[in-house]
Amino acid sequence: MSKKYINNINDRDIAWFNIDNYQYIEELSEQDVIIEFDIRKRVFQGDLSGVASGWGSNLKLATGVDESDFIRMFINKVIAGNPSFLSYVTELKFYDDIAKKHLKSLFPGKATKPVLSLLDDISDFGSRRPYKIWPTSIAEVIGSYELLESTGLTEGLEDNAKDFWLEFDGSSFDSKKDKLEALREVMSKQIEFTKKHFDSVKVYFSEVSKNDHVLCNVDLAGFSDAELIAHFQKSLVEWRELLGVPEPERKVSTPRIIGKLKEFRIIPLLDLFIWEIENDAKIKKSTLSILLFPDGGSGEMLLESGKGKIMRFLDKVMASNFDFKDE
Repeated sequence: MSKKYINNINDRDIAWFNIDNYQYIEELSEQDVIIEFDIRKRVFQGDLSGVASGWGSNLKLATGVDESDFIRMFINKVIAGNPSFLSYVTELKFYDDIAKKHLKSLFPGKATKPVLSLLDDISDFGSRRPYKIWPTSIAEVIGSYELLESTGLTEGLEDNAKDFWLEFDGSSFDSKKDKLEALREVMSKQIEFTKKHFDSVKVYFSEVSKNDHVLCNVDLAGFSDAELIAHFQKSLVEWRELLGVPEPERKVSTPRIIGKLKEFRIIPLLDLFIWEIENDAKIKKSTLSILLFPDGGSGEMLLESGKGKIMRFLDKVMASNFDFKDE
């Protein structure tokens, strides 16, 4: 089948596209604009690894769809005139809750409690990972202990000091001198055990795990939020130096970059490019410019002028190493 070329805006194959459907982008926060852009960048580049890991987990169980199906449903919504990805995720959440209720209804009464717990866990699993700071889970503690065991650092710490004294109290001695010698040995073991315990207190877990995460104890009852934040800010500098983890560049876009995403209409442009790929079609650049900038103006000229500003900017933000950091 030969590639179809779209040479004018009245071609019925692109009747689905209306730039007015993208007005919602003007009202979005910077972070939400990044989300709308990022999902399209992933779809366009075919990089969907983990992109839908937290979406509609119960819906996946109830309907048997996979992550690529969710992406396909989103593309269909774009073509139907509803290009907001964030509203799509909200809609998924609504139907996910319905699916959850349906799944619960399939189990007898005595099985409801574990089923409810499992479904809640599945729903919650994907939502925790984006957090920058979170309470350490039991699974993480167990995993950390297993790592320490593998390095031999728990040896000696597992012994209970009471065992030393139970052995001493259960022994009989031929003389006072023998009893005193045994007492010295028990005291020596007690001191060695205590020393190992205090040595372990002085070593950060991350120094052993060679991990760039830090497990923390936070005294929520003892200090105000302001005191904890001030201490945490100071400690970050010390922890980074101790663990050899330099501060990365801030992954927040400048308002200028966000402004260009909006001004150059990059999000609707990517939707048109994705449609081209899906339909083995090619939209003439002059037609693209009218679709995106129906009122004319500088945007139309910037898109039509060869490898102009819009396409150069698109190449920049679509690069694999572009991460919206300050420039």
